[in-house]
Amino acid sequence: MVNVRVDGWDFGPGQLLSPGEVADMFRVGPATVARWADEGRLSCVRTLGGVRRFSREQIEHFMNNPDSLAPTAPHEEAGGLDGETS
Repeated sequence: MVNVRVDGWDFGPGQLLSPGEVADMFRVGPATVARWADEGRLSCVRTLGGVRRFSREQIEHFMNNPDSLAPTAPHEEAGGLDGETS
């Protein structure tokens, strides 16, 4: 059996979930799952037909740790938004 890891998550045989399956698990729409992938919140691979597939391991992690799915706030530079210091 081949061990396929992407961004540290197992994408090997038996580990792939469709966008609809992920959406059902989180009780959101498939478009939300696609947006999370586009934003980099979820890693995915694409089939030859271009359909996204998600790691069961990753999704189970986020189901148990929902705060880790939240986006991170952009970091401000010291001295304010314009980079000037007082």
